[in-house]
Amino acid sequence: MDGDILMQHLVLFLVCLAGSVALPGCFDPTYPTDLECGPDNFCPPGQTCSSIRICELNPDPSTIPDAGVGPDATVRMGEIESIDIGPDLQLTLAETHTFVVTATYSDGTQIEENALVIWTSSSTATVFVDFRGVARPQAVGTATVTANFNGQVNSAVVTVVP
Repeated sequence: MDGDILMQHLVLFLVCLAGSVALPGCFDPTYPTDLECGPDNFCPPGQTCSSIRICELNPDPSTIPDAGVGPDATVRMGEIESIDIGPDLQLTLAETHTFVVTATYSDGTQIEENALVIWTSSSTATVFVDFRGVARPQAVGTATVTANFNGQVNSAVVTVVP
């Protein structure tokens, strides 16, 4: 993806996240879904790229469907107790890896979440991680990738090999 376009997406994401400006598509549930997405195709703000590479609305992390009561019923899950981004891993310079946060709530419910996660790398010269959780090796070495979601933090060590 062109660097200028990436920067435009990042600025729009941050403006939408801050809520300081009402722009079309800023977490707007009426924005088109079912758009094709992937490493070079971002989803609109408020949507996540699914495992089948289609943009879907982010679920409200505080509710989940309750099939036992009816299609519109929800169950409150409580507070987030912890998050997990998976085990340490090894990547070659040619590979990428998409981290996904699994949030565990006080009632035991687990939900995968990547919206509103703050991703960091201890060494962006070794592993760069973008706002979607995609880790891209830059050089041979080791870096710690950390996710922060609603005040909960979890990390994984990424070892980059030739």
